[in-house]
Amino acid sequence: MEEKILSGSIPTSIGQIQSLQEVYLSGNKLSGTIPSSQVTGTIPSSLGNLTQLNKLLIGENALEGSIPPILGNCQALRLLNLSYNQITGTIPKEIISISSLTEFVDLTHNQITRC
Repeated sequence: MEEKILSGSIPTSIGQIQSLQEVYLSGNKLSGTIPSSQVTGTIPSSLGNLTQLNKLLIGENALEGSIPPILGNCQALRLLNLSYNQITGTIPKEIISISSLTEFVDLTHNQITRC
């Protein structure tokens, strides 16, 4: 089976799927926007609306900007992979305080500082 690589932007409706629990988008060529219902090149704060989200894997893309502190609203989050992007800034304390975030966290290969 031929491996498919996604490119382009993520549909604008993703931030409206409040029961969404897992997002696997690693290893693609995503760029442009991740909708808030649309923010160019950054992780949208609207992902903070996905309070049931337990896995967010968007490593190996072309995301930039900082990690939005409102992702701390995702209190069910167990896995977080933002590695191999162009993310800058600090790790928000709201992310560090997610008690369920115990299975996997990868923020490597970005320009992130601790806090």
